[in-house]
Formats: sequence, C-alpha cells, structure tokens
Amino acid sequence: CIAAVSYTHLDVYKRQQIDMMSHMQSLYDEHHTHSKILYKKWRAGISDFYSDVVDSLPRGWVFYRITTEKDTKHIDDTYIPSDYKKRRDEKEIERMIIMSESNAKKKTKKLEREIHTLPDDKVIFDDDISFTIYGEKIAYIDFTKELSIIIEDATIAEFHKKLFRILYDSLS
Repeated sequence: CIAAVSYTHLDVYKRQQIDMMSHMQSLYDEHHTHSKILYKKWRAGISDFYSDVVDSLPRGWVFYRITTEKDTKHIDDTYIPSDYKKRRDEKEIERMIIMSESNAKKKTKKLEREIHTLPDDKVIFDDDISFTIYGEKIAYIDFTKELSIIIEDATIAEFHKKLFRILYDSLS
C-alpha cells in the first residue's frame, strides 16, 4: 500500500528542516569562530604584512618576532614600506625579538625594541624566515620565496605567544 502524501505537508516539513538547520548553524557560529588565512606572494605581499602589523595593532601594543633573516638591510630596503617605521613609532608599538647574535649586533639599540639572541654556534636554522605574533594574528614570512602566510585566530595567536615567551625568557 502506498500512502499518498500531500505536497503541502512535504513543503511544511522541508521548511521546518531548513529552519532547524539554520538555527543549529547559528548556535554553532555563536560558539565557534573560524580562522582566517591569508596567503600572499611576492614583494607586495610581504610589504602588506608589515602594513598590517601597524594597522591592526592599537597604540602601545607589542608584537613578538623570531627571525632568521640573512640580510636585514636588504629586507629593510626591499620589503618594508617607506612609512612603516614612522607609523609604528607614532603608535608606540614595541617589539620583542629573538634573532641570532650576529644579526642583533647589526641593529641599533632602541628603547621600544628588546632583542634576545640565539648563540651563533647553536643556531640550527638560517632559513631566511620570520615568524611574528601580533594581536590575534600570526604570520610566517619566507623571504627566499617571497611568501607571506597570515593566520587570524585568537586562540592560535595566544598559544604561540606563550611558546614565544617560554623561549624568550629562557634566553635572558
């Protein structure tokens, strides 16, 4: 025996299911934020990263960086926007940096930048990569491939900040 079902009842059931799914999605979205991942290539992508650091951090905040840059002057001259340092300093953004002893010696001492160093004889990476934690974002910059990857996720950024502080404090 085949029961006849009216299309009206099916339409009502379908709308109820759609409403229920929509409600479930909104409940999920309220409790789960999604990471945003931005992938950029070439010089402009790296320059955009530096601008994003200044644009997204409030006045007086700190960013954290581990860097294995091979040629810091080349990076300054090639990738950093011309107004970056001025805007960063106007916002009084401080920096906590981990880098090799030899690269740290090339840097001028500044009050708003604290550098801890990895001994040159113990540095096991020279990949020309920079890793930065700023606000709710983390960024990997590969200067050799001219590639930047920025992940915006508060939980991931906080986790990396804790790891950074462990390493940073162990080098003091």
